Amino acid sequence: MNDVDKAFLELKEKVNFISEPISRQYGIRSVNFRDPAGNLIELYHEIPIE
Repeated sequence: MNDVDKAFLELKEKVNFISEPISRQYGIRSVNFRDPAGNLIELYHEIPIE
């Protein structure tokens, strides 16, 4: 995944996201949703650790 924020904007009308994209302290930016079978899916890309 190159850009979680872009993917979120492109998919938000089609996918029921659990939350908006968030930067994690361990160096990723991620967003989560569930597929029709209930599986948790995470999209992420690496970011610099601050």
